[in-house]
Formats: sequence, structure tokens, C-alpha cells
Amino acid sequence: TYDVPATTVDGISVIDDHIISSPDTPCSLFFSSLQPALSDRFRQQFSSAMEHYLGGHDGSHANWQRASAILSSLCNQSGPRDGPSQAIRSYIKRRARPDGSAPPNWKGYRALENK
Repeated sequence: TYDVPATTVDGISVIDDHIISSPDTPCSLFFSSLQPALSDRFRQQFSSAMEHYLGGHDGSHANWQRASAILSSLCNQSGPRDGPSQAIRSYIKRRARPDGSAPPNWKGYRALENK
């Protein structure tokens, strides 16, 4: 989920059309202005969860139990708005071994299942 950049005019939030529609807006400014409003702590925790989930360049250091625990905590903090955490957590639940660890053939990435 992304927050639309807005400014406040007379107490009313107004979408910043200049950032959204200007052809002169550099891509980096456009995408940085559409970043979700997340705390640094949330970003650090999500990054940690991703490191545990991916497990390094070949997946051999994956710790899906830890990744799932961190993602559960993030979902409890942010609720249903956190689609990425929910999607990864769901994937872990479907694909993990009975003990919650990554499958033996985990290479640190997954093939797209659909577009």
C-alpha cells in the first residue's frame, strides 16, 4: 500500500498533483513521494524478516521460523494494510516443513506462480 502525497490546505488534505502528474518529475522523486508512511523501526523489522526468509545468496541461511515470527508481529502492528508481510507469511505457511523451516530445495528465491 502506498500513501498518495498530499498537502494540507485550510485543514483539508489535498493530493499533490504536481508530484503525481508533472512530466518533469524525476522517477526517484515520484517513487519516494509515494512510499508508505512506515516507521524506521517497521522498516528495520521487515528488512530483518526478509533476511531470515531469503537466507543469503543461496538460501542456505534461511530461518523461516524467525522470519514468520517477525512478520506475525508486523501484521499485528499494522493490521490488514500490510499486504507484503501477509503474503510472505502465507507463503511460508504453505511451503514450510512441519517444523516451520524452509524446504530443503530452498534457493533463496521463489518462482512466480502467476502474474
